[in-house]
Amino acid sequence: MTKLPLKPFITPGGSRWPLPVSKFILDRLARVGQDYISNMHRLYKEALRNIAEENNRKRPYCRTRYHSFEMAVQKLARAGLIEFSGQVEPSDAPQFESWDDPPERRYYQLAKGIKTPDKGEEEEIPGIDEESRYTLEAILEEEDKIDTLNWIMDPHYKVYSIARLYNLLGRMDSEMVSGLENVESALDTYQNIDYADEQEKSQAFDDIVQLIQKVSLNNKTRENKKAILSQLPGGKLPKVGEREVEYSLEDIIEQEERILALPGVMDSEKRPASMKKLRNLLDRMDSNMIDGLEDVENAIEEYEGVSREGQTAEEYGEEKLEAFEAIILEFEKVSLKEEVEKDKKTLERRTKKK
Repeated sequence: MTKLPLKPFITPGGSRWPLPVSKFILDRLARVGQDYISNMHRLYKEALRNIAEENNRKRPYCRTRYHSFEMAVQKLARAGLIEFSGQVEPSDAPQFESWDDPPERRYYQLAKGIKTPDKGEEEEIPGIDEESRYTLEAILEEEDKIDTLNWIMDPHYKVYSIARLYNLLGRMDSEMVSGLENVESALDTYQNIDYADEQEKSQAFDDIVQLIQKVSLNNKTRENKKAILSQLPGGKLPKVGEREVEYSLEDIIEQEERILALPGVMDSEKRPASMKKLRNLLDRMDSNMIDGLEDVENAIEEYEGVSREGQTAEEYGEEKLEAFEAIILEFEKVSLKEEVEKDKKTLERRTKKK
């Protein structure tokens, strides 16, 4: 059994975060057994609204963005406190009714042996079996992700690069790879800088790129890889054939260009026209190839659901603008799916050989 202090994952709430995100997630999963991220995020925002009403606040508490909430889920998963339950189902959200293949929802549950934490006390959690973690397949997969980290960052497309980075970090194993915490810390710093400060934003982006170059397999993982390879004939990996690809390079680039076009259709001074352009663009984006579209649709639904009832014209305008900007923030997590990224990499490599 491994002792894990919960303090790093359950931080005290203040006026900005009166309800710790990690504690909310753990409590929710303890009560219902399993749930998916977007539903927990929706319930968390409802809980914040209720707390604001109880405290007689005129304005609601600042809401955590989806990708921040998702990162909290991934941190808890890497800490061994929660895990993927194995249940996947298509989204039944109204905006996807006409889709032939709607986005999937992945369910999470408390890890075996975990109970709801109380006041930051230590919980005993089952240790991860060393043999099942350090397989050659798992090590090579982490190596491939590290390699991907080093080419996804493009200073000309910062929003898209950050979206791909969030997506990739959420799938990497911090017990096998060193340097991830520094990248995540730099990523948080980048997100807290206003986009109006272009110079500082650009410097923070460069800092992330430099820290990514220091990400590598940790000593224990390298030792395990060396031990496994020593048992293979010649001490080397056997040559394997090229992986099969599902999509053409032309189709992948087309979808990638549409992802890059997302920020350009949004103009806060022309919101109705922007929403029409956004809808037209989303209709041409393939959810089988792209992650994050469901969250953009959810943000659009929240924008359209903003009501004038009980608000002054000024308050209504502020809430509508905030909801509009929330849609733009969701663009930061829209990216090609992992398998599509691999297809692109394979196809580009084949093109270079020719």
